[in-house]
Amino acid sequence: MPTLGNIVARKAGVSITPRFVELTLAIPQPTIGLPRMETVRVALVPVSEKAKAAAFRAAEAYIAECQRTATENKTDSDAPSLEDERGLRFIAAAMRDAEDARKAFVDDIDSFRDCLIAEQLRLLLVEYNTLINTEYHE
Repeated sequence: MPTLGNIVARKAGVSITPRFVELTLAIPQPTIGLPRMETVRVALVPVSEKAKAAAFRAAEAYIAECQRTATENKTDSDAPSLEDERGLRFIAAAMRDAEDARKAFVDDIDSFRDCLIAEQLRLLLVEYNTLINTEYHE
């Protein structure tokens, strides 16, 4: 009977098939005020529980920092909801370069946040769930 250690150490097996998604990003152009639209293809891959926890902790830290800054400056906080920020960071962890899955697609979460709209985030989370339902039969 194999153990998890034996399974992890094996070199054989079948790689997961990523879920490829085309996404139109609105790249900010502050000099003219209108975003530049760019369509990209990304690969979605499963996110481990460890990576999910890290994404959620980063979301909580970001919101706390936004609120701290707002309090110090006596302004309203521009922090997103915890649910939205967790979703953003979670899906960023799932996104890989479509040509080289070893590379993360999102290399700057702030830039990603500025290029994405809520409807796209919801779509990406639906596509991620489709990936999981397709690849994991449990």
